[in-house]
Amino acid sequence: MTNPKHLRWLLWIALLVSLGWLVATDQRRVETPVLSEVPRRQNKAPTPPVGADPRTEVIVRELVPRHQLIAKRQPGAPVTDLFASRAWDPPAVVAPAPAALPPPPAPQPPPFAYLGKRRDDQGWQVYLGRGDLALIVREGDSVEGGYKVESIKPPTLTLVRADGRQQIAIGEWE
Repeated sequence: MTNPKHLRWLLWIALLVSLGWLVATDQRRVETPVLSEVPRRQNKAPTPPVGADPRTEVIVRELVPRHQLIAKRQPGAPVTDLFASRAWDPPAVVAPAPAALPPPPAPQPPPFAYLGKRRDDQGWQVYLGRGDLALIVREGDSVEGGYKVESIKPPTLTLVRADGRQQIAIGEWE
């Protein structure tokens, strides 16, 4: 048995020899004709190439010497350095001054209506209404909607919520 390493080398050598033979015997070679120098004609329209459509117009322009193409610098004109170092960073954008911020929106009034109040041994009780629902609240109670009763001191009831404090008028002492 032959070593797999030797077999691999034999396959590579066979592949390279076959590629060399294909390149050496390539029959598709096309000889390209060498273009001869065409004499320059003065003020005559060029003739179209053989086999070209005679209606096609061929425009050949005369070469212009370099010194005629490059404009001479006028005295006092600024000199442009073509090879000066340039910064490729975009120009800094100056941010406009921030407009005055609009005032924060006013908190919505609490959704409760004052119905009445009563004082007993434990302090003030306030009766609040919300739609068909009647609530009896004391200081420190939590009310639906995330409200908490902070204080009951006539003439106001103070409710606290995450968006701020709100007050409900409950009238003077009775």
